[in-house]
This record gives sequence, C-alpha cells and structure tokens, in this order.
Amino acid sequence: MATLHVRNVPEELYEALRANAAVEGRSIGAQTVSLLQRALEDRSTIRERLRSQITTSFGRVRFLKQARAAVGAAPEEARALGHGEVGTEHLLLGLLRCDEVADALTKFGITYDEVRRRAAQLRPPGEPATRLAFSAEAKQALEGALRESLAMRHRHIGVEHVLLGIWAVGGSAGAEILRDAGADRDTLLPALL
Repeated sequence: MATLHVRNVPEELYEALRANAAVEGRSIGAQTVSLLQRALEDRSTIRERLRSQITTSFGRVRFLKQARAAVGAAPEEARALGHGEVGTEHLLLGLLRCDEVADALTKFGITYDEVRRRAAQLRPPGEPATRLAFSAEAKQALEGALRESLAMRHRHIGVEHVLLGIWAVGGSAGAEILRDAGADRDTLLPALL
C-alpha cells in the first residue's frame, strides 16, 4: 500500500480534517483516504450523469461524420495559427472545411480565408502546445450543439447543430464573426437544410 502524506494544508482545513477524523474514530490519514475515495466516486457519478444527458428516449446522440471531422479539425486550425487553445473561431474554421457549410456561409460573405484572417487578428500566437484544450466557450458551443440536436428531436449532431452552437455563445469570437456577417439562428438553419 502506498503512503499518503498530508503536507502544506491550510490550518483551518487541517483542523476540520482532524475534527472529522476524531468524530469517525479514524486517523487523519485514514480519514483523508476515505474523503479522497468518496470524491473520486462522486466524480465518476458526475461523469455518468453527463453521459446520461446525451441519452434520449430513442438512443444515444452521436456526431455525424462531417461534424466529427469539423470538430476534429479545430485543434489543427488552432495549432496552425499558433494559438494555445481551441476556440469557437477554430470550430468555425473546422466547419468551413466542409463543403456544405462553406457553401451556406458564402451567402453571408463568410469564407474560410476571412475567418482565418479574423482569428489571427483576435488572438496573438502563443506557445506551441502538443495537446490543445478546448476553451470554455468552445465547450459551450459543443454543449449548445447537443441542445440544438435534442430540441430538434434528432438522433445525431450534425454540422448545422455545431454551427448553431457556435452562434449561441454570445461574445465568443466565432459568434461575433457570424453576427458581424448578419447571420442569426433564423437565417443559418435554412441555409444549411
């Protein structure tokens, strides 16, 4: 069994841990292990709850091939621009690699080259990273894509859902690019369908 040493703990936390251990008749070490174990189990429960949110009465919602490719291309776009995280502008660039989306957004004057230029202006190049994380806004956009899919009672997440998810994250770079071009939910959806 590995040894766990509790060091550099704020005094208040240590006293609370000591008092809790005394109430339960355990050592501080045993109490700490118990609390850590419960925290990890709670984390697993939260993960399962999140998974169940994407399960509907007709089955699990899945990304379609084009949407999966677009989301998968977003980190490549961020890396190519020298950005340290994947934002909504990178998701939009990934979507513009799809002919269907590129054709629909051209009607609004939105092109791959224009979005790439704007993305480069909005965020300066940073330190190259081997693995890029999705920004909070990009995660919100993907959660929005799920919500759009469920609201439409679809069994999948397509490029149209991802695009609407980006648009819904007001204040994000991708949403601003769409809004500046005059695109909104009522005009985006018909353009893609």
